[in-house]
Parts: sequence; structure tokens; C-alpha cells
Amino acid sequence: MPTNAIDLLTVIIYGPYLINNQLSNSNKDSENINANKPLAKLTEFDVNIRGAFFVNFVSIDGIIKEIISYHFCSDSESEDKRKQFISLFLNGRWSVSLETLHILEEILKHNYPDLIQQYSKLVNELREIMNFGNWLFYSNLDISKGYLTKMDFTNEDKIRLISYDSTGHTNYREITKAEMDEKLVDCLEIYLTLEDILAEVRDRALTGRRN
Repeated sequence: MPTNAIDLLTVIIYGPYLINNQLSNSNKDSENINANKPLAKLTEFDVNIRGAFFVNFVSIDGIIKEIISYHFCSDSESEDKRKQFISLFLNGRWSVSLETLHILEEILKHNYPDLIQQYSKLVNELREIMNFGNWLFYSNLDISKGYLTKMDFTNEDKIRLISYDSTGHTNYREITKAEMDEKLVDCLEIYLTLEDILAEVRDRALTGRRN
């Protein structure tokens, strides 16, 4: 990884501790403190901007697994088996993976055609939010000195992410909190749709009702 970038997992798990530790260890050096403050602020922005999205993303992943599990484990007395099914076959995959999404789509298409007709935009919306989430997760936070010096932390609430395409070209994209808030609304709408589908699939699975 380039020295002017940090991956998301490092930022979320270690970022606040690393930055606070750096500031603490440089108490006697005001120049170091001033140099580290922009990085600490940028890391805070990153946790707030990307972190909030992944909280919602994980919730979507969880409810998709619930839908799939109720379809395959329909016996009302097999709740333990249903949970075991999630643990053994569904957990461990990257959140809302293409494979998991394909399973959901096939289940709805072949077993609940009325639901996929009623929520005809859901699969495309899931695919779009999944592609965005994958890009967001695997992009690195730009912490280069050039970018930090241009940041106005009093008026801006944004980060710049670094990603690489298949030709090896480096891509830069700024993400604002306002843009991410729109994505959070999309996540909420998708989650509420999935809640309706889960309720219907669970009811049909446990009662034997077809539609």
C-alpha cells in the first residue's frame, strides 16, 4: 500500500488509536502536533463518512441471509437448523456479494414471482449499492501531504479516495458527507423493502401458504 494512503479497515479499527497515540507521544513537540492534527481530522471524517455506510450495508447483508434461510429451512420446529444454515453456508461471505445476491434473485424469481414483480427494482438497486460498497471498501484514504494542505477543515466534510483500475491507472474521487447521506437513504429504502419480503417469505415458509 502506498505511504500516502490508508485502507478502510485500518482507519476504522486502528485509526483513532494510532492518531491519538501519535498526538500523545508528541506532546513536547508542537510542530509534530500541528502536523498530525489534519491527519487526525481527516481520519475522523473517514470513519464518519464510510463507517456509517457500512453499518447499514451489514444490516442489508443480514436481512438477505434471513430471507434465504427461511426459504430453505421452513420447518417451524427447525429454528436451530435455520441458524446453523446461516452460520455454515451464508456467513463468511463478503457483505451482499454477487453470489449471495444471485441466490436471492433466483429464489424470488422461481419461488416468489409475485414478490419479484412487486419489487421489480430491488435486484438492480441491490447490485448498484453493492458495487458502490465494494468500491468504497477497497479504496484507500488519501493522506498525502498535498491533499492535507488543501483541506479546509472548518468548511469541508469530505475525503478523497484512491483506487486502481484494471490497467493500473490511479483514480481519485472525493466523497462528501452530503453524498454519503443520500446513499444512506438508499440503504434504508432497500432495507425496508427487504423487511417486507422477509415477513412474507417467513409467513409462507412457516404456514405453507404459496401467495
